[in-house]
Amino acid sequence: MSKRNFQMFVFVALSCVCSAQAQNLTIKLSASPTAESSTGAPVQLKTEVGYVKPTVSIVAPHLTYSYQARRTWPCQETTVIAQNAGPSTTWLPAKGGEFELVAIATITPQGLVSTDHVEKITSNPIRYYVTNPGQAGSFVWSFSPPDGTTPPPSSVSVTLSVLPPSPGYSYRYKLRCTNFLGLVTCASSTFAVVKSNSNSNTWSNIGLAPASAGAVSFQGFVDVGRPDCSVVSGAGQAFYSIIVH
Repeated sequence: MSKRNFQMFVFVALSCVCSAQAQNLTIKLSASPTAESSTGAPVQLKTEVGYVKPTVSIVAPHLTYSYQARRTWPCQETTVIAQNAGPSTTWLPAKGGEFELVAIATITPQGLVSTDHVEKITSNPIRYYVTNPGQAGSFVWSFSPPDGTTPPPSSVSVTLSVLPPSPGYSYRYKLRCTNFLGLVTCASSTFAVVKSNSNSNTWSNIGLAPASAGAVSFQGFVDVGRPDCSVVSGAGQAFYSIIVH
């Protein structure tokens, strides 16, 4: 075999090994804190390599990673966190909103000089939220039936409004309910996140039990997406009293 043919043979063989390794590898991405942080706070990203099936390779793969934060709300944009990095990195989010975090591994067998046949695999996306604390607006709460209604209601509808209303803005609402006084509690302590173009949101028929004197606390968290794609986050609290005569 000529020297040129041998070089071509080695190149093709290594390329095939690279492709086979890519098909057999899995990349899992994790974040700490796990699901939510705030602007400027460090988020540690770490990858873990797994195999679809046990394998023995004469050519160990060389892995480099790039990390991306793909923003999905209130606007869509992609930020490159790091390139040509190792199995971990740190993200310092500069903007608030909803993101999908991914790691992309580039696989090159040791000894393969050309980059024409390198393979890339993408990790599982992590849904992540970043708050940007600030002045989101004035919070106004209302209840139906009203606070202090007798006899004690079995459920209550809660409305949270953010003032002033701002055309072109988008809103992301999150609600929690905790016991504040006595034995009364909400049937559910957390509720699904609601995204809307309205500056007001209502959670209907929240169950209350038992029918005894006390109070519950509602905590509202609102993120406001502005037309320039910036986000500002705010929080507020209101109490609902149960009166028994």
